[in-house]
Amino acid sequence: FGATDNAAAILSSMSISLISLGRYDEAEAACFKSIELQGPNSTALNNLGMVYLSWGQYDKALEQFEASLDIGKKTGKKDLVAYINNIANIYELMGDDEKALEYYFKSYENAKSIGADSYLLTIVVNIVRSYSALGRYSEITKWSGIYYDLQSTDLFSIEALGEFDIIMGNIFRRGMRSDSTRVDRSIEAFSRSINTSREFGLKETEGRALSGIGLTLMRIGEFGQAADSLRKAISIWEDLRRTATGSTRRDYLSKVIISYQDLVLCLVSVGDNNGVVEAIEQSKARLLGEYLTGIDSITTVTSTEHIQTKLSPDEALILYGNADLYELVQVAITQDTVLVIESSLSDLISKLYPDNENATLELAVKSHRNFLKNIGPSNRTIPSSMELYNYLIEPLEAAIGTKQNWTILPDGILGYLPFETLIDGDGKYVVESHHLRYSQSLFVWNFIKDRPYEKHKKTLLALGGATYRPQSYEVDMIKN
Repeated sequence: FGATDNAAAILSSMSISLISLGRYDEAEAACFKSIELQGPNSTALNNLGMVYLSWGQYDKALEQFEASLDIGKKTGKKDLVAYINNIANIYELMGDDEKALEYYFKSYENAKSIGADSYLLTIVVNIVRSYSALGRYSEITKWSGIYYDLQSTDLFSIEALGEFDIIMGNIFRRGMRSDSTRVDRSIEAFSRSINTSREFGLKETEGRALSGIGLTLMRIGEFGQAADSLRKAISIWEDLRRTATGSTRRDYLSKVIISYQDLVLCLVSVGDNNGVVEAIEQSKARLLGEYLTGIDSITTVTSTEHIQTKLSPDEALILYGNADLYELVQVAITQDTVLVIESSLSDLISKLYPDNENATLELAVKSHRNFLKNIGPSNRTIPSSMELYNYLIEPLEAAIGTKQNWTILPDGILGYLPFETLIDGDGKYVVESHHLRYSQSLFVWNFIKDRPYEKHKKTLLALGGATYRPQSYEVDMIKN
């Protein structure tokens, strides 16, 4: 084992640490250097696959995992479980559960053939989860029996137990419409997972189980109780996120945002308007803070009452939430009113795309932008200008109808929509009768509102092209 091989092994180990720290470009470089020194080897290729997995580049990750498995076989390696599992995981993430099962079975057989029984419980849980996604309940029953048999042996696993109960809770929740008894069975399964998690300190599993209970309660209309459960889940995600790094931190941020979206829907249903505003703002502030600083330095939530004291009589804030869901939440805030509306995407799609039930808000916004770009100066009326107004603004007119100054706080794809180009009920473009501003969040709006300016300040016109993918900054900058 020479110096070169030693250096390659060190670099390969270093790449694992760099991945855990979220320093993916350095981890990729370490893997490449290890391969350069030692030639293609299963460990370095597997770690390189993990880098691409962290970046969401599933095709490239799969290529590396398959290469690592191939080399492992050729070099006579007996324990191939991790390599095979990684391939199965990629297929599962890509939505190909049949292919994922094919590799989970191979992983299961490899573990049994080498006597690596410690892997079996985790693999069985993965198999049950894939069958759950496919809705193949007879196979779920079969593999659940195998799971329980393994749990009764010395292979007892606390982590697998908590995960399995979450899977079963989700299975029962999906079948609630056809069998009302599944409500209790779903909550019982999630509750078992919570109890196990609390007993053994499995906070991440506890958070997912609490979220599962919240979603179950939402399905039966118990929105107040659902909100309580979701708030507990959010509290756990937040605690874990603050101490996490790299892709793990991003995963927890994603869970926080999704849980806030569910919480918003619950609070809309119980009529808690201030709670809706706070929940939308919490998610926006955390996302913005994470992207800008990686810390929670700008996530203080400004109360709705305080915001209202900052508004002039002719001013309105228009806040959007859950733009990537089927139910859009719209909020209008004025000096004396907080109006919350929930609008179904079908209201817009049925008008713009009557023959395309799979159309999305993203399609509507992008199509509208293309119309604007292609027609140029013209007297032609763009149909989407009116329909987007009817969907996004008209429901809020009771609160904002007489206000001339609007500040738009968009969400998701709505950040790409020029609201000035929408046409109101009188056939006028919004820009003809209103002054529009935009802000990322209420925190940012309030911060700018309170910022002191010199009397003789100069004006500024700033143009820029944003780049969002760290691994392709240079290419993006050239394109921009």
